[in-house]
Amino acid sequence: MPADLPILARREAIVSTLLVKRRLVVTAPTGSGKSTQLPQMLLDSGDYPDQILVLEPRRIAARMLARRVASERGGRVGGEVGYSVRFDDQTSAGTRIAYVTEGLLLRRLLGEPNLPRVSALVFDEFHERNLEGDLALALAKRLTKTVRPDLALLVTSATISSEPLCEYLGNCPLVEVEGRTYPVEIVHLGGGREEPVWELAAREVTRQSADTEGDFLVFMPGAYEIRRTISLLEGSPSLKGFDLFPLFGDLPSERQDAAVRLAAADQMAAHGFGTDPAVMAALMRGV
Repeated sequence: MPADLPILARREAIVSTLLVKRRLVVTAPTGSGKSTQLPQMLLDSGDYPDQILVLEPRRIAARMLARRVASERGGRVGGEVGYSVRFDDQTSAGTRIAYVTEGLLLRRLLGEPNLPRVSALVFDEFHERNLEGDLALALAKRLTKTVRPDLALLVTSATISSEPLCEYLGNCPLVEVEGRTYPVEIVHLGGGREEPVWELAAREVTRQSADTEGDFLVFMPGAYEIRRTISLLEGSPSLKGFDLFPLFGDLPSERQDAAVRLAAADQMAAHGFGTDPAVMAALMRGV
């Protein structure tokens, strides 16, 4: 487990407050470690004997986080830590932390309305509001007010306004985590309105590839624009040493995983980057 993640400095406050109040909101910036460390804090506290469900808005996030946490704990996915997404269930009878999509929780509530064998629900990245997430939280809140007062609810967010959320959860406590900041340079590109966005993006990636080390992440408004961007980049002589990956919600799971998997597996643990630079054109919503 990394020792320098900001979330770890608030471990005692988070664990003790949730144990007493059973509802808690944690605000923490991206990169603070909330998605990987909060479920482990609850499990390691020994206060949650049954399963801890971590709700993620995206399938790729559920799979990646489960792999990361399983690795940190020295296990394999499907053992102590697993995930369950559409058409892919990597959990077992021994799974204690399960990363699941919000839709999967709703299905589980239909079959098991009281959520037996579940000790805690962690609503991760709740600022990415959607109907399924809001409905799941509403049902979980009703459950804690009726037959499951023992069920712990932990809601995390990076940007959402915390006061209305705390009020909705019965004026529950709030724990705020300070994050780490990194310098970001913002440059506005030229180009007329008539120029397609994929042409502008492909030209800029090609221009910067000669002077920039590392990878590129290109955000596009839709799958069509992603495909057009990659098509243009594939024909660029300047990017012959790059791997190009699309990433959007309708891709099969193995292709989504390939976009975030490193070119060289042996470099993954050591550096977090592949041996070859990469360009990933991504539509994040629904992934």
